[in-house]
Amino acid sequence: MWFQTLKTRHSVRSFSTENSQGIVLGLEYTDRKTEIHALKKETPPLLLEEGVSTVFVTHENGGMSLLGISHSAKGKSCMEIRAWDVMSSLGFTAKEIVIQDLVKNAFNDGKFKAVLNLPESSGTHLSLKMAALKEYVSVAVSSGLIFLWRCRKVENQAISLELVSKVHSSRNIHDVALISSTEKGPPLLVVGESGGISLHSLTQPTDVHPDRHMEVSSTHIPFPSSNVGSTVQEIQHVLPYSCVLSDSSGRLWYLHPPNLQEILLPSSQGGHGVFAVQAKEGQEEGWLATVDQGQTINLYKMSDVIKKTDAGVITQPWHVVLSHHSISTISFIEDNVLVVGSDSLKSMSLWVGINHIGSTRLESGYN
Repeated sequence: MWFQTLKTRHSVRSFSTENSQGIVLGLEYTDRKTEIHALKKETPPLLLEEGVSTVFVTHENGGMSLLGISHSAKGKSCMEIRAWDVMSSLGFTAKEIVIQDLVKNAFNDGKFKAVLNLPESSGTHLSLKMAALKEYVSVAVSSGLIFLWRCRKVENQAISLELVSKVHSSRNIHDVALISSTEKGPPLLVVGESGGISLHSLTQPTDVHPDRHMEVSSTHIPFPSSNVGSTVQEIQHVLPYSCVLSDSSGRLWYLHPPNLQEILLPSSQGGHGVFAVQAKEGQEEGWLATVDQGQTINLYKMSDVIKKTDAGVITQPWHVVLSHHSISTISFIEDNVLVVGSDSLKSMSLWVGINHIGSTRLESGYN
């Protein structure tokens, strides 16, 4: 395993890697502006304005698109959506976008932008949470309204967001995730709330009609009574049918519906709010990385985490990396690359070769 530090324009607030397949990387800086970088080819980064949230979606007929979603500058209860092709030989290429609204009317607002009007109750100061799984993307508005769209690349190469369903949550939404359903059709929607999570599954209504939304079946899974006052902070997809989430007490939880179990870790129990999961499609061979006391990265084999969590025993780290600087965000950008950022430095650090760190536990590295 080898280490490298790269300078950045600003301090990194978070990385955007979900559904990116190691092809692209998003850097959100502490000034809330975002850069999108291509990892497999030489092309200038895409620079996005302050407050634009990003998500990567793949297409059934091949390719990948970037969606940039933000509160509209028009100041109303609406959000603005743009799309780019990230696979083009010309670099990041803006694409025409068409979106379906709450009543499935398709529209756009100029060739490369769609502005979606929201209910007045949503207010004008929106907080957006987004998640993607393959061609599906969910967007949760702070007011409790959640959209699930299916992203398609249509004949003229435009991007079409087809509304699958909408979900109303009576609780404050802190994060969302998508995990595969055991049935054919759309994924399960996981919503992080105060006191636990809600699962929303979608089924086709018996009286099929093109203007009908899919029927939503909802289940609330609370934290145990000893943690009922905790709030979900972040959710990360692990395997097709499971995810890892953190709560406001710094505990980590493994969700494999309908089971929600605490992940027992040996060091600084309750201090793992900064974490990352290496998701491998259909496999348990990835990694869970946690940050202990701001500067120590503990790497756990995901297969160990799942096995020990099911047994209710403590999981031991496989590898430890020590950093000289505080770590505020961490992610896996490829199967074999771990990246961290600090809100006090204009740089990011990479560890390459995670899958080759040896066959014994508790080795250590430094940066």
